[in-house]
Amino acid sequence: MAEMAILNDVTSCMGCKACQTACKQWNELPAEETNFALTGSYQNPAELSNKTWNLVKFTEWETGNEVKWSFSRRTCLHCTDAACIDICPPEAITHTEEGFVIINRDKCVACHMCEEACPYNVPQVGDIAVKCNFCINRIRNELEPACVKACSTSALLYGEREEMLKKAHEAADKSPDYKVYGEDELEGLHVLYVLPDESERFKLSRNPQPGSLVYLLKALKYCLPGSLACSLGARIIGKGNNKQQS
Repeated sequence: MAEMAILNDVTSCMGCKACQTACKQWNELPAEETNFALTGSYQNPAELSNKTWNLVKFTEWETGNEVKWSFSRRTCLHCTDAACIDICPPEAITHTEEGFVIINRDKCVACHMCEEACPYNVPQVGDIAVKCNFCINRIRNELEPACVKACSTSALLYGEREEMLKKAHEAADKSPDYKVYGEDELEGLHVLYVLPDESERFKLSRNPQPGSLVYLLKALKYCLPGSLACSLGARIIGKGNNKQQS
């Protein structure tokens, strides 16, 4: 089966937050109380959480006397080289045949090790780890992801990854300032971007790295039984409230 991807053309996004709302509606996620005074921004909530898996991120910067604004979608990027998969002792995180990174809610023991592993700080752990699941239940029923369906400006497109890369480069060719992100990072992401400036401005590193403890935690997975690896790993990273693995 061909690998699939979402293309986020940031140059076309108007910040309407339809994708953010659609994600909450489809996944039945509760609203969060937001506070402009605390964030100083219309970006709300301030970050991803176990209640918000898709966040419209507001980025502004000065160019000479001009202030520029851009809006981008912050969510799981569904990496090919996914450190969260490598590090998970109960093997609750896996790749689908489409290339998506999915958490099995029944296997997760809330050890927090995926939080430490992710270079983009995406997984959020409460009772279990949660994040974007690429609307896998929609995909398997031949429907677009909810965020893509809701986008009125075609800033979000869904399709075969190779086709999305082609569209990304066509869009990026419109300006020398435009950049494609996700083609090669971590052996290829399944959320691709067309950015109006350098990726670092959007906190998307060209050399994304997992947390500093990831290699130690990965060793625990392969050297200790699953429940012990989870328990010890959680304590190493200072997160001791993990569930018991059956």
